[in-house]
Amino acid sequence: MSANGSIQVSGKGLVLGGGDGAGGVPAGLAVFATLSCSSSPNYALSTTPLTGVPVSPTGDFQINDMLTPAPTFPCANPLLLVQSTAAGMHWFALGIVGSDND
Repeated sequence: MSANGSIQVSGKGLVLGGGDGAGGVPAGLAVFATLSCSSSPNYALSTTPLTGVPVSPTGDFQINDMLTPAPTFPCANPLLLVQSTAAGMHWFALGIVGSDND
């Protein structure tokens, strides 16, 4: 994540842990990212576009986009959620926020 709100998120080998698709990746799955920089009750959420990016049949995805609204920088208590674009937009993975070198 950078100060202007650009973010890169890489996912490898994502599989679902419950429901009808447990142990695999349902066809047509798309994901987007939500970042919270605050542990207070308002959570200060920023997201990539809700249209998301496709997840490959092997569970890989790459998000290279902008967070809206731009998060506070530096992000004091980063929490990155990977969410499905399907109805309900449930989150199902947490990410590790690192530097550009990670």
